[in-house]
Amino acid sequence: MVGALLLIHVPGTHGSPDDAIRLMLLEEGHAASKPVIAVMQGSVDGFQVIDGIPTFLDVEDAMIALARLQNFDHWRSTQAQDPEPPDDVDQETIDRIITTTLKSGDTHLTDRDARELLDAAGICLNEIPASALIGRGCTLTLVVDPQFGPVCGVGVADPMAAVLDDVVYRLAPMHPAHAIDAVQEVRAFALVGGAVLAMEYAQILHRLSWLTEWAPEIALVSVADLRFLGDQRTASISITLNPNPSIFDPRVRRMAG
Repeated sequence: MVGALLLIHVPGTHGSPDDAIRLMLLEEGHAASKPVIAVMQGSVDGFQVIDGIPTFLDVEDAMIALARLQNFDHWRSTQAQDPEPPDDVDQETIDRIITTTLKSGDTHLTDRDARELLDAAGICLNEIPASALIGRGCTLTLVVDPQFGPVCGVGVADPMAAVLDDVVYRLAPMHPAHAIDAVQEVRAFALVGGAVLAMEYAQILHRLSWLTEWAPEIALVSVADLRFLGDQRTASISITLNPNPSIFDPRVRRMAG
């Protein structure tokens, strides 16, 4: 797969017909369907040699420019996507658990009901003895803010994460691409798996962000110390309900005041 075209002109020992080389680079650049950057080594006026094509004197500078262009293109593609709901959601089970809990007068789900609700949302978490847990995990949260509506947070499950302000927040619901970006933005994420587990954590964060769409009564969800052990996932879960939720309109998200 070709993502960009880097054209490099290295002058020979007896000189080179720069005008002919510049014309060739110009033709190739305008005909290409990918980003094009040129390098004119040994050319004093290298930054003016080709109209419409970024031109550098050094290959290193050209590669840095390409990397920044790629990062910007990736960021732009993720921002252009609307929220996308997950598949395989058991709405009937979610409704039953919420209704039964509120009818009993409770606003806090039992551990069993909380796990069943998350399982119905496609988030299956196993109960594993604490003695079997090693290393660190992540903590994922969903809270309904008065001004911003549902907001998701993700960070390493360690008190220092809060001290260092290494917690990433995103408005919910989310697109899968937004979820993976949020996870990768956690600076200490390498401590809990890094790139190897980024997609696994992002999939759970994505589903978590849609909970208030399926159950507006949900006011707070905490999936604390989420860890992956082989093919099993474990975490401490807490879900709080609001019996009189307000219907939130995402179009009016605003700062207080």
